[in-house]
Amino acid sequence: MIPEQIHKKALGLFEKGHYTECLGFIHGLSPGERDVPIRILEAVSLIETGSIDDAEVCLRDLRVTVPDSAEVCIYLGRILKERGDDEARAVFSDAVCLDPDNRDGLLWYAEYVMSQEDYSAAIPVLNRLYTLSENSRDLCRLMDAHLRNENPEEAIQLYLHNNRPSCCRPEYLRALSEAGRVEEIFSEINPEKNPSDDEFVLLVRAITGLSPEKADSVILPRIARTGTIPVIVEYVRLLQVQKRDREAAGVCSTYLSGITDPGVRTLICSSLLRLGELPRAEEIYKSVLFPDPPVASADDIMRWLNEYLEIVRLNHQSEEDLMEKAGQVLHPSYAAFAGLCAERTGRHDLAHQYFQKAFRSDIVKGGLLYAAYLERTGNMREWEKIITYILKNTGKVRDLEFVAASALENISENVNLLHFLHDKFQKCLPVSSTRGKRIFCQVAGLLASEELKNGRYGEGMILCLKALAHVPAQEKKMADHLFSLLMSCKTPGLPVRYTFDNPEQEKSNFSRSLTIPGLTSAEEAVLQYMRRHLVCSELELRTVCGTKRIAGLMNRLMRKTSAGGWQILMKEGITESGEVYRYAGP
Repeated sequence: MIPEQIHKKALGLFEKGHYTECLGFIHGLSPGERDVPIRILEAVSLIETGSIDDAEVCLRDLRVTVPDSAEVCIYLGRILKERGDDEARAVFSDAVCLDPDNRDGLLWYAEYVMSQEDYSAAIPVLNRLYTLSENSRDLCRLMDAHLRNENPEEAIQLYLHNNRPSCCRPEYLRALSEAGRVEEIFSEINPEKNPSDDEFVLLVRAITGLSPEKADSVILPRIARTGTIPVIVEYVRLLQVQKRDREAAGVCSTYLSGITDPGVRTLICSSLLRLGELPRAEEIYKSVLFPDPPVASADDIMRWLNEYLEIVRLNHQSEEDLMEKAGQVLHPSYAAFAGLCAERTGRHDLAHQYFQKAFRSDIVKGGLLYAAYLERTGNMREWEKIITYILKNTGKVRDLEFVAASALENISENVNLLHFLHDKFQKCLPVSSTRGKRIFCQVAGLLASEELKNGRYGEGMILCLKALAHVPAQEKKMADHLFSLLMSCKTPGLPVRYTFDNPEQEKSNFSRSLTIPGLTSAEEAVLQYMRRHLVCSELELRTVCGTKRIAGLMNRLMRKTSAGGWQILMKEGITESGEVYRYAGP
């Protein structure tokens, strides 16, 4: 068949939603007939039929074949994002770099970094997207990013200067509320016109801040008419602010008694304490916290446990019983709470055991709670070991950034740990958030200062130059500091080496030894066989590893080699002997 006929038939099947038939047609083509557009159709059809692993392998092949395709990057990024793989950020970023005018690429990248709470990175991308599309929905996304980045005034100005699109009204009202412009909220929201729950909650907050005496006349008719949970919760909070605890308790009993959300259930407990209804408050906390941990953040759980402890004290009950009960729950907050109870009574051996349990239950959250305990007790040598262990074994980049931000102040004079942290972040830069790049630059600045102090001007200068290349755009003070350090390293006027790395390291990947961590014995056998034979069929590989499930094994092997920085395994096509794979590595 001629290429035009092939494309027409494959695209026709795809557009009709006949993805399985489309794949059957494509797999029946010879390798020479399967050009780039056909391979992209194959990958998308694989995604639509749920063959995600095969789609990923296909797209990784295409990234090698057509490295300048933003479309390939977008589809691969979507797969990685769905799987929770940090590499998604780098792949979406590549899509934007390859085609800055591709709206899909801009949107996918912006949505990804927003989901990672990296709002300052999303803003310029969303700004470009709105400039290209002039779509009001994209303006809403841009306003939302400014709001989450704690810049409500910018969101307000965007709304006012772009003809006040109606779809952006929720973001505008949120911006007014967060900017404290409560009078304007009153003028924008009329309670008589049945505003949405979100708008009405903003109105309640405005009333709380400006005219709390008017609250009941506005809120009670709404509750009687709709009885929606967000409005009732906001009204209870208002009553608590006004010290109307008896009324708050009545509203909760009437409208919120059947709600299972732990945050809503514990909302009334502070009022019950002030009313002296300790048994009722105790019962709420007990049912929320035991026997199993609620679905909530570690910080919320720790707060509820401490509030429960206060009730135990007021009731003159045994703190020991609560400590032991919490210590039996396999959750970092519970174990750390038990550790704090033991620490307060001076039983440091027991406290140490509980904090170690918190560490074992969650290497990041529990590990930081354990490290904080070690710091409080002055055991800094053990603190350093624990922090180093966490940093070495933390798999997710966001967790790494969280741990580093928590520990940076204490390691600012620990040169060995700073070097370790610098090297760790340098490897993660393509997938790091703005926060991660900020930490990398901070560490580089600390190390450069140390090199300057010790007269190693060339090393200090290189640290500054590398860091300056990654300074977030909004961190002007940090850039000035690094540049000042750079010039200080040049001040002595001594000759310095300007080469960033050993020239040998600039050679291609083929000069590196092939080291892929985490391979099974079967995967290792297949990899070594392919290194010797270069092109292998599925039938050959079955005899090598003793299994017929070659497709799954090869998908896992390709993923592991890619994660190790190698793009060396690719599909060549299909023959009578099954899939054909090509090895293109050292």
